[in-house]
Amino acid sequence: MSEQYDVVVIGAGPGGYAAAIRCAQLGLSTACIEKDKGKDGEPTLGGTCLNWGCIPSKALLDTSHKYIEAKEHFADIGITTSNVEVDVPKMIARKDEVVKGLTGGIAGLFKGNGVTALYGTGKLLANKQVAFTDHDGNESMLQAEHVILAPGSVPVSIKPAPLTEDFIVDSTGALEFTEVPKRLGVIGAGVIGLELGSVWQRLGAEVVILEALEEFLPMADERIARDAKKILTNQGLDIRLGTRVIGAEVKDGAVEVSYQDSEGDQSLQVDKLIVAVGRRPFTEDLLSPDCGVNLDERGFLYVNDLCQTDAPNVYAVGDVVRGPMLAHKGTAEGVMVAERIAGFKPLVNYDTIPSVIYTHPEIAWVGKTEQQLKADGDNYKVGSFPFAASGRALAANDTQGSVKVIADADSDRILGVHILGPQASELVAQAVIAMEFDASAEDLGLIMFAHPTLSESVHEAALGVAGHAKGLFAEYGLPVSEGYAVDTAEEAVEAAKKIGGDRWVVKVQVHAGGRGKAGGVKLADSYDEIRAFAEQWIGKNLVTFQTDENGQPVSKIYVESCTDIDQELYLGAVVDRGSRRVIFMASTEGGVEIETVAEETPEKILRAVIDPFVGAQPYQGRELAFALGLEGAQVRQFTNLFMGLAKLFEESDCALLEINPLVVTSEGNIHCLDAKVTIDGNALYRQPKLAAMNDPSQEDEREAQAAAFNLNYVALDGTIGCMVNGAGLAMGTMDLVKLHGGNPANFLDVGGGATKEAVAEAFKIILSDEAVTAVLINIFGGIVSCATIAEGIIGAVEEVGVNVPVVVRFEGNNSELGRKTLADSTLHSEQALAYGTQLVGGVTPGKGGTTHLGLPVFNTVADAVAATGATASVIYVPASFCKDSILEALNAGIKLIVCITEGIPTLDMLAVKARLDISDARMIGPNCPGVITPGECKIGIMPGDIHLPGKVGIVSRSGTLTYEAVKQTTDRGFGQSTCVGIGGDPIPGSHFIDILTMFQEDPDTEAIVMVGEIGGTAEEEAAAFIKANVTKPIVGYIAGVTAPPGKRMGHAGAIIAGGKGTADEKFAALEDAGVRTVRSLAEIGDALAEVTGWS
Repeated sequence: MSEQYDVVVIGAGPGGYAAAIRCAQLGLSTACIEKDKGKDGEPTLGGTCLNWGCIPSKALLDTSHKYIEAKEHFADIGITTSNVEVDVPKMIARKDEVVKGLTGGIAGLFKGNGVTALYGTGKLLANKQVAFTDHDGNESMLQAEHVILAPGSVPVSIKPAPLTEDFIVDSTGALEFTEVPKRLGVIGAGVIGLELGSVWQRLGAEVVILEALEEFLPMADERIARDAKKILTNQGLDIRLGTRVIGAEVKDGAVEVSYQDSEGDQSLQVDKLIVAVGRRPFTEDLLSPDCGVNLDERGFLYVNDLCQTDAPNVYAVGDVVRGPMLAHKGTAEGVMVAERIAGFKPLVNYDTIPSVIYTHPEIAWVGKTEQQLKADGDNYKVGSFPFAASGRALAANDTQGSVKVIADADSDRILGVHILGPQASELVAQAVIAMEFDASAEDLGLIMFAHPTLSESVHEAALGVAGHAKGLFAEYGLPVSEGYAVDTAEEAVEAAKKIGGDRWVVKVQVHAGGRGKAGGVKLADSYDEIRAFAEQWIGKNLVTFQTDENGQPVSKIYVESCTDIDQELYLGAVVDRGSRRVIFMASTEGGVEIETVAEETPEKILRAVIDPFVGAQPYQGRELAFALGLEGAQVRQFTNLFMGLAKLFEESDCALLEINPLVVTSEGNIHCLDAKVTIDGNALYRQPKLAAMNDPSQEDEREAQAAAFNLNYVALDGTIGCMVNGAGLAMGTMDLVKLHGGNPANFLDVGGGATKEAVAEAFKIILSDEAVTAVLINIFGGIVSCATIAEGIIGAVEEVGVNVPVVVRFEGNNSELGRKTLADSTLHSEQALAYGTQLVGGVTPGKGGTTHLGLPVFNTVADAVAATGATASVIYVPASFCKDSILEALNAGIKLIVCITEGIPTLDMLAVKARLDISDARMIGPNCPGVITPGECKIGIMPGDIHLPGKVGIVSRSGTLTYEAVKQTTDRGFGQSTCVGIGGDPIPGSHFIDILTMFQEDPDTEAIVMVGEIGGTAEEEAAAFIKANVTKPIVGYIAGVTAPPGKRMGHAGAIIAGGKGTADEKFAALEDAGVRTVRSLAEIGDALAEVTGWS
């Protein structure tokens, strides 16, 4: 006769006992079967978690942490101790007492709620029958309306390291050591391995952790994992990644471990070895073949989102089903199943299951990681806050780690929270609650947190999601004031109340300098003053010396605590085009425009040049500090700030970074009072957090619309709309319009990769300007096809109509027939072959051994060089791969590298240029049209049919302007000896001087055309070289006379270069060197005839 129950639960771990207790509470007759016995041989409840996992390991972690604090850290806070020792048997006994108390508590809950506890094994049969066998071997049959399977999991064993009784143990055995091993090995750097390794390392063991994966904690956020590894390594854990254990054997009272890493076979001798490579579901003898429950391919019981198996009214929860093997996940599933059996409709939100690693500092997270969001292509924004800036953490002498909040870029909904720091396991619960209620980062930021608490760090990280320069500084642990960006006057007042005090600084948030002089910064002594300031500015425009006459719209106000200032300094960093280095600048003249200092007292600007091979060094910070007159602790503070800023500059792909003023407070501390950060636009693809900080209110609506289609558009105040391909030709076209009495309405470069849709959008953007009375389209096809432009224009005209004159000029690629399209990815290689270039092969990793265009394809450049003897390489790969491709070519011995690609991050090219400077290779580009010797060889994208063998050497920063110069010399019959487009990027591989030197030495070159652009000082440097070294006649042209100031280059770059880089300055320098300059592209041919006497 079977015993009848409403519910039978197999397994009394967290999932099982939670389900059984809840079922009984809901009035269901419930039996729970548990097979385990405790250390004393008596039946025990609670499963792995209470007996051999979560609870006992945390008891040892807590004890070992207290031990290491007393032994090594109490002295830091004024507590002197001596002879601190550990009593391992007593420690283990205490752990056992904790376990006994909790397992006994479960038994009490079973009894109090009427759950029948059955000690033995259970096996599911057909029709919801359960065969029960007690510990004495007696068998009986249970019949249930519902069955819940919760058998849990067991440690994974591996063949190379078979367990022994004393030496090679799993996680259970690692909790029972009777003494601290001198040398301990751990296989697996996951949760269990790190926690157990930490316990015994703190107690004095030398711990080596062997992890097969190359990545540390791949399930955690990448940055959190990186920081955690650094901290744990500094604590003494020897974590070796990419190691595969191939054997472990006990010899002479020790364990010999054999493993392989990137350097080959290795060995390690330890006193104890813990195998902690994970856990697997325990399903042995759980199911009869006809029970109807199935397993998935990984050995887990197959269930749906409601934990229902394939058998009716049979459920499975906890470690035995999909998802993370976590006690709280099993508990939530157990309760959900119990309530659904009782007729309720609860669900488990698997997106908000928190994970914790109980090292110190603890690691905890919930939701998605940044790398997951990147892989999914999701737009997001990030806020971070270091515990080093937390008052509570500082008071507790526990400041390692940070909090990171990730939110959706559009809705601001929190997507993930990641914490490395003290009590992370407790803090993450705040994030779980917020995410369960679909809170936004702003919601979390607006909640009041007690002060001082560690919880404030979560709050500050949420506030950081809004993003501002000082928030970025805080992420790097740099000293900034407490402050908040707000949208309304009332929020501004609330922010001031939250900050506290009786004096605040309020600032408008606009993308322009000079806010203070324009009235955009105010010292407020009352809430009413703050409210009045916000009401005055929000929704208005602020005009400063860096804006146009219309100013920038104010949509946010920043409220921050007031700082007592003793001295104002300046500190900034920039990528300097001239030296091709990152340069830090400092000055005692803080709080004023640095341009004024550079012009009036340049000797007060101090500099530190950063070596790209070794990075910023502390001594450079100290030198600047002493030169600024700092002393004592201020020198150390400044040096730490300098190093932090250098790290921020590199990791964030900065183009410009300024702290003005950097202040010395009345207490004598260094403090960042105001900050400005400019990010390299080419690097935003790898800086999603920073890209998400973009404030669209600060952009011209048409410019933002253009950017969405990868168009470069700048609105001007003229009447002639311009659509051009290539920045150089676009500026040249604007100059031509101005020269002939017109006034350009815009700068618009459709770029080399323009599509029909983008061109149509560009045309519509031009026509949306009511001031436009005519449109000039000037296309010289190199990469871009004139046919593509034509199709886009026709499409736009058909869609929006045109009521103004349109003048179109096409030259170059497909100017007549449009025979090919840009989609033909090997167009330029075909053209090079047709031109006679000795093209010998291509490189595409993974396609080695194939052919294309009748030529071999290789996996690596080294393979190609070895097989063909090639000495030149042309690179077309996307910008994100260019640095690697250029360095690969250098390493393979290539002597001439031509990089066509545009949009390469500046810091990538800075590193490449440093490597080029110590090699014997020559690089042309990037962002260039390449090199051509007419009639002989063409490397790049220049249209071959416009060239003519001849005697003029042409060098240009612009691709399309190169074509214009070529056309002028071809039409006049002068021809070209060689044409080189060096590219217009800030850090080119070759400069004007390099090419001018070659032309001067080349007997086939009788005259030179040099085409430059605004920005930097390359043209001025070339002029000085020409004056001293070049004897051949030169015609020069500079594009950008009409370009608006401040749109293309940061002012700090001009300070370093010693000039402003304007077209007028460059024309003057060239004319002083004897160069015949022209103000119109159309005059190049006539000017050449004039200086050479050619007809």
